[in-house]
Amino acid sequence: MYQIAYLGRWETLPETAAAIYEHDISKLEAMLQGGLDLNVPIQLSEYIKLMPLEIAVFQNDVPMIHFLLEHGADRPYRLLLSGRGLDLGAWEAVCEIGVSGRDRMLFLCVCLERAGTAAV
Repeated sequence: MYQIAYLGRWETLPETAAAIYEHDISKLEAMLQGGLDLNVPIQLSEYIKLMPLEIAVFQNDVPMIHFLLEHGADRPYRLLLSGRGLDLGAWEAVCEIGVSGRDRMLFLCVCLERAGTAAV
């Protein structure tokens, strides 16, 4: 049984989501070599899609967050933040200090609102 924060529980997850949830770095590395794009949302259910980075954030898995960031998973967030003159160090600091997944996403939304951009 997989539970991702307050979003729900699943008997199974798509392969990429399961690898992130289970912190299976070697599987993710193999998937990346096979062309996995970490900036494509993963459909978890009819109404729930998450980016790979969001799964790691909701799991509070800081090492996985770093792995995904190092492999380009944050491009949409990085572009949204840097394109509006926001401090990317703030996003990285929030990842470092162990802020909960929901609060991390709220932080991103606040940054975007302050920049005059609607949250995604």
